[in-house]
Amino acid sequence: MSAEFKVNFLAPARGDLLIGRGRVIKDGRTLIIAEATISVVRDGQEHECALMLHTLIRTKHVKTGQLNEHPAPK
Repeated sequence: MSAEFKVNFLAPARGDLLIGRGRVIKDGRTLIIAEATISVVRDGQEHECALMLHTLIRTKHVKTGQLNEHPAPK
């Protein structure tokens, strides 16, 4: 579940190709902090057009009471 997120729009997303990249900054026991960037390729060069910082909070499954966890990617 989202606890907080912020998006900064840096430039118009005009171009030939839109590229999204994301990563987890911290995968804690209660909170997960992640960031994402959106870039556009225009005239052969990549330009950043948006940046997001996202804080998620771990929750328990409604029926089982188990913490919702996903295995780390290999």
